[in-house]
Amino acid sequence: MKDKMKNGSPIWFPLLIWKGVTIFLGHIARTMRKVRRWLVSKDGAVFLSAFTLVLILGAFWILDALRTGFSVADEAEVVSAQGAIPAMPDPVVARIGVETMRLNDVLEFARQDGKLQAGERLSAAEAIERGLVEDAINQTLLARAAADDGLVSDPEVRAKLTAARNRILAAAYLESQVADNVTEDMARELYQAQRRSMANGEEIRLRELVVADAQTAMEISASLNAGLSFEELIANNSIAESVANGGDLGYRPLDRLPDAYVNQAGSLSAGLYTLPFETEAGWVILKVEGRQRITPPAYAQVEDELMEFLRLRTIDTTVESLRERSRVEVIEPGSELPAQAVDTRDPATLRN
Repeated sequence: MKDKMKNGSPIWFPLLIWKGVTIFLGHIARTMRKVRRWLVSKDGAVFLSAFTLVLILGAFWILDALRTGFSVADEAEVVSAQGAIPAMPDPVVARIGVETMRLNDVLEFARQDGKLQAGERLSAAEAIERGLVEDAINQTLLARAAADDGLVSDPEVRAKLTAARNRILAAAYLESQVADNVTEDMARELYQAQRRSMANGEEIRLRELVVADAQTAMEISASLNAGLSFEELIANNSIAESVANGGDLGYRPLDRLPDAYVNQAGSLSAGLYTLPFETEAGWVILKVEGRQRITPPAYAQVEDELMEFLRLRTIDTTVESLRERSRVEVIEPGSELPAQAVDTRDPATLRN
């Protein structure tokens, strides 16, 4: 019995384990030989190519993940080291109950109240310092209280909300139209057109004297012929606003002068006077102080004016287009409402 035992285990137990391992390794060897024969076949080659591609792509994916991880870690270290870089461009600046208020909400409140110019941007610290955050909190609390009291159902309040909504939507739509239709290229094109039209233009500098009646005008004309100073006659007699400047109107293109002024003084040489003539403002005597060719300004000098002109023109054409595509009618007080006609136009056409 002792011969058959070693350390409390049957002597045949290790032999049994070794036999099992030998059989298992034999199966593996036979399987590997079959795999090698299969790999050299056509199907095996396809599998091997696909498996190799998967390994390559997997390697690239692992490398990219490692690189991205290192990059993010580096950026996190930089941000942590600097400490002054905000985590978000629109940080939370207040909490009201469980809701949060962000900086952009506060700035929009301030713009609506006229406390912030359009396009003006403040940091969170600046908004808090100027009291804008407190104002936004107070307005939000008041609005909630109004809603809780059912004021949103009040007809007057509903009308104001509708008007405010329409104003906001109208402004947003016009802003989008201006952004799409007003460009620097358009401004430069308009500038070149104006420059060409001014190439052969002329400006005239006039000095005016305006009185209320024909008799006074004739007496002043006689005084001029007698050699009296036109500037003194203007200072003592003219009723025009230009008297503050000695009657001087400055240089102006002919197309920016009243037609009566152009008809009377447009062809006179410098230093000559007109005879008295009547206008809606009174009786007028003009002196031609000088004439000069128009020098077009540089583009930079008029860029803002050109952009504003294009903006206003876009707004005007947009509104006119919408009115033409809609049935708009102003009902005068006391008049009967017209019979409502059925609109047979294609809705898709009306939206375009």
